Amino acid sequence: MDNKAEGFQEAWDEYLKTGDSSKVPVRPGQEPTRWRLRHIRGKAKRLLQDVIRKTMIDEVISPTAAYLACQVALVSIENLPDAQGKDYELETTFDKDLKFNIVSEDSMQILDTIDEGNLINQLGIRAIISMNTSPL
Repeated sequence: MDNKAEGFQEAWDEYLKTGDSSKVPVRPGQEPTRWRLRHIRGKAKRLLQDVIRKTMIDEVISPTAAYLACQVALVSIENLPDAQGKDYELETTFDKDLKFNIVSEDSMQILDTIDEGNLINQLGIRAIISMNTSPL
């Protein structure tokens, strides 16, 4: 992304609302990083809803809930270079309680260094918002 490009913030805000990344400016010769999230449902959804209720303060989702939502929802990452310039490999671990793979704690710690943890918060909030049922 080219966060210094004119109109970046407006395009970014629109992306956060709609999920459409087509208008987000990208530096020439670069591809955007793509974050694939699963829709959280079933037992995982109910457990996460409990965490949200227990940790919410003044109707604000806690960083703990956002972190857990990201850990459960994130499935894959495309085009994120590691320190050596190779594509970053997301590590997962099988959660016996949820009965599917979630992001490993080691990978979460690495991702938490991106933008001082704001990336995880944004991904987690997006996952939480998508849990809400649509009235349509």
